[in-house]
Amino acid sequence: MKKYLLNLFVATVVACGLSFTSCSSDDPASPLEVDLNKTATISGTILVNANVAEEDAEDIKWSAPASITITASVDYSELNTQATSGSYRVNGTYSSSTGKFEIRVPVGANGSIVA
Repeated sequence: MKKYLLNLFVATVVACGLSFTSCSSDDPASPLEVDLNKTATISGTILVNANVAEEDAEDIKWSAPASITITASVDYSELNTQATSGSYRVNGTYSSSTGKFEIRVPVGANGSIVA
C-alpha cells in the first residue's frame, strides 16, 4: 500500500509540474500587414461555347457562363517579408450578361505572382 501511495504521489507531482509549464508568452504573434494601396487590376472576358459537339463546329455560339466566381491569391511572402506561409485571397466582380470580370489584387514592391 505504501508503494502504491508513493507511486500516486510521484505521478501527481509530475502531472502538476507538467501542467504548470507552458509556452512562453514573450513572443506574441503580430498581425500581418498587407499594403492595400499597391494593387494590380486584372480584367478580361470569359466566354464559353455552348455547342461542343463536332457536328455543330460551324455554328459556334459564344456566351458568358451563368454563374462563376473569380478568385485570385497571392502568397503572403510576396506581400510581406516577415510572412512564412499562407496566401491572400480576393474575389473579383463578374457580369453573367457580358462575361466581363475584374479583380484587384495586392502586389509587392517588385511585383507578385498571382494564381
